Amino acid sequence: MRLIGDFQDERQIFGFQLFLKKEGIQSVYDASKDAQGQPLYRLWIIEEDDFDKAYAFYQQFQRNPQDFRFEPTKEKIAEPPPPDKNPSSRWKVRMAAPRQGSSFSLNNFIILLCGLLFILNSIQERNILAQKGLEALQVGFTPLEKKLVFDYPAYFVNFEKFLEEYPIRTPEEIKELSAEGQACFEKVKNTPTWKGVLDLLVKRSWKDYDKLPPGTLFGKIRQGEYWRLFTPALLHFNFIHILFNMAWVWLLGRQIELRLGMLRYLIFSLIVGMAANVAQYLMSGPEFLGYSGIVVGMVGFIWMRQKLAPWEGYPLQPAIVRFMAIYVVVLLALELVSIGLDYFRVTELYAPIANTAHIVGGITGILLARFPFFSRSKK
Repeated sequence: MRLIGDFQDERQIFGFQLFLKKEGIQSVYDASKDAQGQPLYRLWIIEEDDFDKAYAFYQQFQRNPQDFRFEPTKEKIAEPPPPDKNPSSRWKVRMAAPRQGSSFSLNNFIILLCGLLFILNSIQERNILAQKGLEALQVGFTPLEKKLVFDYPAYFVNFEKFLEEYPIRTPEEIKELSAEGQACFEKVKNTPTWKGVLDLLVKRSWKDYDKLPPGTLFGKIRQGEYWRLFTPALLHFNFIHILFNMAWVWLLGRQIELRLGMLRYLIFSLIVGMAANVAQYLMSGPEFLGYSGIVVGMVGFIWMRQKLAPWEGYPLQPAIVRFMAIYVVVLLALELVSIGLDYFRVTELYAPIANTAHIVGGITGILLARFPFFSRSKK
């Protein structure tokens, strides 16, 4: 949905809207006031494909507002109709002015929180690299990650204990360990742990699943650490990762919070985040981070709300939806190639892409958009 222009007279905008309707162009208009407090009416074109045609008509109107084509006929109507109390009417519902929310922005808080956690985690990574070496950083977690990742199973605990007993700093030093040290390393490496359905499919065997001790899946969550269902979304691997995600959160999240309010925006984010995280954990294990599952959920949500209730005024361009869809499809293709090469033993090419979270997040956002609870507040 795109803004085509402003009108000072409601009768004029109503007549122009009727003309567009006769031409098969769907539109809505809202009422507000300009800087001088005078009435101002904005006309929005619902379908992107109709915009150029509608804008050409708008330019004709600007040149000759008295053109009889743009005047509502006296037989049909003398004045614009009063606002329809039934919001189910597609043509009479007008887009409400933006909500006047509180000065606190949950969306800005999320961006700030993710940024602070990223800085703290980066400092901890640097300390581990300096004190324990690259191997400890690659196979272990920072103190912050241990508390916030989806799960912290015995596999990683045992690796941490191994590195304390055998303080190797690079993977190459493993070969220089004593026979006892190498035997200990093999034992730790073979600790039964959940690595996801994809790992079982690639290995073409479910024996590793049968070896898992009772209570392995969702281990820390079973112990009452329920925050882990969501908190992996707040952590990011590197600067590009967080920059990309937070730019989208800033662009999309504020649109949703503006229309839903802080509480429902929080509920939306929690539901999408938890659904995406659970799906990704089941698919690939606990080693995933990032807000992108929720970001794709936001795109899916706004896209569906534009279809169901265009008068809510979400200004998301179709190009953004197409970009996000292409982005997810390309990542899915890369992931499938990686899995295929690994499955047929061509090479162990691991693609660290949490695409299951993207897909499930997008689907969850679309589904939530269909619930009246997540329609725009009337206040």
